[in-house]
Amino acid sequence: MAMLQRLDDTQIVPHQPSLTDGEYEQLLQQQPRNRVYKVLLSTHKRLYFGKRRATLDTFHRCQQAYREIEEK
Repeated sequence: MAMLQRLDDTQIVPHQPSLTDGEYEQLLQQQPRNRVYKVLLSTHKRLYFGKRRATLDTFHRCQQAYREIEEK
């Protein structure tokens, strides 16, 4: 959610509740930090749709990816 808010705040991708993870991935393909966005989007897909539990390692990976987005 923080990534989506940041995308909206920075006007990279305005918030649209109807967008899927895949649509966000397509819209973010040309962004310089595309790799870190993919980390967050793929983690969301695995945890939410795959009904998996987040591990401490998952949390740290996502936290690092979000830090890299903020550095922009």
